[in-house]
Amino acid sequence: CNTAQYVEHANQEKLCGFSDWRVPRLEELKTIIDDSASESEAKVCDCLFPRAQRSSYWSSSIDPENPRNRLGLNFKSLEVNSFPAHASLYIRLVRGGTNR
Repeated sequence: CNTAQYVEHANQEKLCGFSDWRVPRLEELKTIIDDSASESEAKVCDCLFPRAQRSSYWSSSIDPENPRNRLGLNFKSLEVNSFPAHASLYIRLVRGGTNR
């Protein structure tokens, strides 16, 4: 399974009754950051995302320095890194809008 297949499956299955799921842009991922989270927690609001991992999550944003890679946001360190398509990262889908 890859990211595109995961998104396609969520849309075909109409996850939560919707079929417009997509991978968020880096800027969208950053909107759920919670700087007040403790060091042992993921830096996202636990009340909204109780199962968030302290690891990197895919974004749909292209790395401007290496257009073959996508950017990922680490929910523990808040670092943004570039990853090749075969990397294993977590994914959090959003719905609506576009990936532009």
